[in-house]
Amino acid sequence: MDRVCLCSILHSAPVKNFSGSSYIFYRSNGNRYNWERSKTICEQSGYNLVSIESREEWNFLKQTIQKENTTEYFIGLRKDPTGVWRWLSDNSTVNVSNKGDWPWATGQPSDEHLTENCAQIYGNYKYAGRYNDVLCSLSKAKAGFICEFKGGGGNRPLIHITRN
Repeated sequence: MDRVCLCSILHSAPVKNFSGSSYIFYRSNGNRYNWERSKTICEQSGYNLVSIESREEWNFLKQTIQKENTTEYFIGLRKDPTGVWRWLSDNSTVNVSNKGDWPWATGQPSDEHLTENCAQIYGNYKYAGRYNDVLCSLSKAKAGFICEFKGGGGNRPLIHITRN
């Protein structure tokens, strides 16, 4: 099996701190990642895919990702088997009753066939900061991801992982 150090994946990713959490903003750089792989990379580094739990945190993330060239980032939001959108961190729900209203992009979530069960946030794009539903397993060349460590984490060690 091929072994790769997370530092080779996250080395050029900026780390930002906000309100007691540290965030790694991984840029796509032409690599193809999907939501599931992004979640695994975050977890194996001691972080989690970001869960956006306040309007202030959302504003911070939106301002940060608008400065990057990446147009979309995977986030820690997933639809459960009953069709309810929940954050990975605390299992809290996200309202979808007003599609196109904050925080969803216009017409989102759009999945009518129950296959787009994961979410991304638009970065440097006309819907910056808004969410979009996507297939969890679809690899996207232009997608990055945001990892979060609550309570700091900027100095957490990067570990070795096995590349699948």
